[in-house]
Amino acid sequence: MVKTGYPKKNFEIAVNEVKRIRRQLHLDEVHGVDSAGFYELEAQVDKIVNNYRNLMKRLADL
Repeated sequence: MVKTGYPKKNFEIAVNEVKRIRRQLHLDEVHGVDSAGFYELEAQVDKIVNNYRNLMKRLADL
């Protein structure tokens, strides 16, 4: 499990935190995901988040 803070809207994560999260999720160069490929995931992630927004809110309340 990977955790990080989300204290407010438009919160920005430090570069070293993004690197740590990428490493723990195996989304780094060692595991075949280069930086360009990782940062192109934004549109895909937005789509997934929008599709599962309500489910994620319910899970966050558990």
